[in-house]
Amino acid sequence: MSELHISGATYHGGFSFVAETSRAGRLVLTDEALTLDQIVHETLTRNFDPPIELCRTRAIASVEVTSEQVARSKVGAAVLFGVLGAVASKGASDRATMLVTLKSGETGYLTVDGQSTASLLGTLSPWLREHGIAPGPPKESAPSEGDTGLKLIADELAKLAELRNTAVISEDEFQALKSKLIADHVA
Repeated sequence: MSELHISGATYHGGFSFVAETSRAGRLVLTDEALTLDQIVHETLTRNFDPPIELCRTRAIASVEVTSEQVARSKVGAAVLFGVLGAVASKGASDRATMLVTLKSGETGYLTVDGQSTASLLGTLSPWLREHGIAPGPPKESAPSEGDTGLKLIADELAKLAELRNTAVISEDEFQALKSKLIADHVA
């Protein structure tokens, strides 16, 4: 079972290296990567946008499947409305949330419509076992000072990208703030 397809998935952000946020399509899990394909085009019906690679399979530390309420409680208030706020109106009974945590510490947030938490976990479990990925929340380990700093920068970059993608700041403002953030960390 090296490939798994999950329809009704929406990526809500979290990975600083993925420019796209809040895109709906089919989640494809392979030996190589997690990809969102069959992405619904925002303005043209019956057209799909190109697939988006969300992360490499070998970079995944854990995948937690939970309800939206639990997922929202794990997300900081600053990210709550940007990442998961748009999905707050729909009940959690027909939607499960996936928290994909990478070995780098970044977490990507996805929802899957039409599946309960238990059914999605049942669908994912064989694939997770096959790829040696821990189900559930990531194991806590004491990060080094450098790891903590990099995670903070990655989190800040993700927030800036979300602001840019939602047109709160321009591309020029994003680039300037990103450069300042990186320069401040290197200094």
